[in-house]
Amino acid sequence: MLILILVVGAGIYVSRNASKLLTFYFDKLEQEMDRIVDPAVTVEQKAALKEELSEFRTHVSAGGKDPSEAKAIVLELNRSIRDERLSPEEVESLTARLREANDRMETAPAPQ
Repeated sequence: MLILILVVGAGIYVSRNASKLLTFYFDKLEQEMDRIVDPAVTVEQKAALKEELSEFRTHVSAGGKDPSEAKAIVLELNRSIRDERLSPEEVESLTARLREANDRMETAPAPQ
Protein backbone atom coordinates (compact mmCIF):
# COMPACT_ATOMS: atom_id res chain seq x y z
CA MET A 1 0.00 0.00 0.00
CA LEU A 2 2.81 2.41 0.90
CA ILE A 3 4.53 1.73 -2.42
CA LEU A 4 1.32 2.49 -4.30
CA ILE A 5 0.97 5.79 -2.45
CA LEU A 6 4.59 6.67 -3.26
CA VAL A 7 4.16 5.81 -6.94
CA VAL A 8 0.95 7.84 -7.22
CA GLY A 9 2.55 10.73 -5.33
CA ALA A 10 5.60 10.67 -7.58
CA GLY A 11 3.37 10.62 -10.66
CA ILE A 12 1.42 13.64 -9.44
CA TYR A 13 4.64 15.50 -8.63
CA VAL A 14 6.11 14.80 -12.06
CA SER A 15 2.94 15.79 -13.91
CA ARG A 16 2.70 19.09 -12.01
CA ASN A 17 6.41 19.88 -12.25
CA ALA A 18 7.28 18.53 -15.68
CA SER A 19 8.53 21.87 -16.98
CA LYS A 20 10.79 22.29 -13.92
CA LEU A 21 12.21 18.79 -14.37
CA LEU A 22 12.83 19.35 -18.08
CA THR A 23 14.47 22.69 -17.36
CA PHE A 24 16.76 20.95 -14.87
CA TYR A 25 17.58 18.29 -17.48
CA PHE A 26 18.43 20.90 -20.12
CA ASP A 27 20.55 22.89 -17.64
CA LYS A 28 22.60 19.79 -16.82
CA LEU A 29 22.93 18.88 -20.48
CA GLU A 30 24.18 22.37 -21.32
CA GLN A 31 26.73 22.16 -18.51
CA GLU A 32 28.02 18.83 -19.86
CA MET A 33 27.97 19.92 -23.50
CA ASP A 34 31.64 20.92 -23.71
CA ARG A 35 32.70 17.60 -22.22
CA ILE A 36 30.67 15.37 -24.54
CA VAL A 37 31.02 17.24 -27.83
CA ASP A 38 33.45 15.58 -30.22
CA PRO A 39 36.56 17.68 -30.97
CA ALA A 40 35.56 17.66 -34.66
CA VAL A 41 32.47 19.77 -33.86
CA THR A 42 33.08 23.37 -34.90
CA VAL A 43 32.63 26.35 -32.62
CA GLU A 44 29.75 27.51 -34.85
CA GLN A 45 27.99 24.13 -34.63
CA LYS A 46 28.33 24.09 -30.86
CA ALA A 47 27.05 27.68 -30.56
CA ALA A 48 24.04 26.95 -32.79
CA LEU A 49 23.12 23.87 -30.73
CA LYS A 50 23.43 25.79 -27.46
CA GLU A 51 21.32 28.63 -28.84
CA GLU A 52 18.52 26.32 -30.01
CA LEU A 53 18.67 24.33 -26.77
CA SER A 54 18.42 27.54 -24.74
CA GLU A 55 15.42 28.73 -26.76
CA PHE A 56 13.75 25.34 -26.38
CA ARG A 57 14.36 25.41 -22.62
CA THR A 58 12.70 28.84 -22.50
CA HIS A 59 9.63 27.50 -24.32
CA VAL A 60 9.40 24.48 -22.02
CA SER A 61 9.87 26.45 -18.80
CA ALA A 62 7.14 28.88 -19.87
CA GLY A 63 4.73 25.93 -19.93
CA GLY A 64 1.44 25.82 -21.74
CA LYS A 65 2.85 24.00 -24.77
CA ASP A 66 2.28 20.45 -25.97
CA PRO A 67 4.46 18.24 -23.75
CA SER A 68 4.81 15.58 -26.45
CA GLU A 69 7.21 17.89 -28.31
CA ALA A 70 9.47 18.14 -25.25
CA LYS A 71 9.27 14.39 -24.70
CA ALA A 72 10.31 13.68 -28.29
CA ILE A 73 13.28 16.05 -28.00
CA VAL A 74 14.40 14.50 -24.71
CA LEU A 75 14.24 11.01 -26.22
CA GLU A 76 16.29 12.12 -29.22
CA LEU A 77 18.84 13.86 -26.99
CA ASN A 78 19.13 10.76 -24.81
CA ARG A 79 19.74 8.56 -27.85
CA SER A 80 22.41 10.96 -29.10
CA ILE A 81 24.30 11.29 -25.82
CA ARG A 82 24.02 7.67 -24.73
CA ASP A 83 27.67 7.11 -25.66
CA GLU A 84 28.65 10.42 -23.98
CA ARG A 85 29.80 11.83 -27.33
CA LEU A 86 28.13 14.18 -29.75
CA SER A 87 29.50 13.86 -33.26
CA PRO A 88 29.28 16.72 -35.78
CA GLU A 89 26.44 14.87 -37.53
CA GLU A 90 24.53 14.44 -34.26
CA VAL A 91 25.02 18.11 -33.41
CA GLU A 92 23.69 19.14 -36.82
CA SER A 93 20.73 16.79 -36.52
CA LEU A 94 19.84 17.91 -32.99
CA THR A 95 20.21 21.57 -33.92
CA ALA A 96 17.84 21.14 -36.86
CA ARG A 97 15.34 19.19 -34.73
CA LEU A 98 15.42 21.81 -31.98
CA ARG A 99 15.04 24.63 -34.53
CA GLU A 100 11.95 22.94 -36.00
CA ALA A 101 10.48 22.38 -32.54
CA ASN A 102 11.17 25.99 -31.54
CA ASP A 103 9.46 27.27 -34.70
CA ARG A 104 6.39 25.12 -33.97
CA MET A 105 6.30 26.15 -30.31
CA GLU A 106 6.46 29.84 -31.22
CA THR A 107 3.45 29.61 -33.50
CA ALA A 108 1.37 26.91 -31.82
CA PRO A 109 -1.47 27.91 -29.50
CA ALA A 110 -1.39 26.56 -25.96
CA PRO A 111 -3.35 23.31 -25.55
CA GLN A 112 -6.74 23.69 -23.92
